[in-house]
Amino acid sequence: MRPLTSTFVFLAAIALVGPVLAQSTYGPDQPGGPGGGMHGGRRGGPGGMMGGQRMQALDPVVADGPPAPADFAGIASPPDDQQRRYTELYQNFMASTKPQRDSLNVTRRDMRAAFEDGDREGARRQMGIVVALGDELTRRQKTFDDTLKTFLGKDQWKRYDKWRSDERKRAEQERRERWGQSPGDSDPT
Repeated sequence: MRPLTSTFVFLAAIALVGPVLAQSTYGPDQPGGPGGGMHGGRRGGPGGMMGGQRMQALDPVVADGPPAPADFAGIASPPDDQQRRYTELYQNFMASTKPQRDSLNVTRRDMRAAFEDGDREGARRQMGIVVALGDELTRRQKTFDDTLKTFLGKDQWKRYDKWRSDERKRAEQERRERWGQSPGDSDPT
């Protein structure tokens, strides 16, 4: 990524995250805040690498978006009218959430780098942004899924839901392999 693009993404993230952070429940006495335990990083001895926090694995669909229309066609086998509705829903959703998803993914990368470099405070700061963006994107993904459910049949919805579950399992396996962890351990997303 060119330095100018990185700077733009960072500035866009700050502009977009400010209102989200102001409304979030992230803080010392809140779930997800230091000692809260809903989100968080590694646990080690007292305080651990991330101050005793545990970070839930981020749903890969939240970070990357729902399946592209061609992939969705293979998952749900929709008739043409449903496929057109899905394509429109998908395009609108992806366009409206692109800045947040891009910021989330850049911030996750920076958080991992800080964690790997032993910069606990830097990783902790990045984690606050990851949590806020993740929460906002999770809310928006739920709205997308709720809209999608209104025009899918029961069997189609089950196939889509199974795909989501399989994506979570795949991402969890990749995380465990990356961090050399056993199931149930956590990493800095």
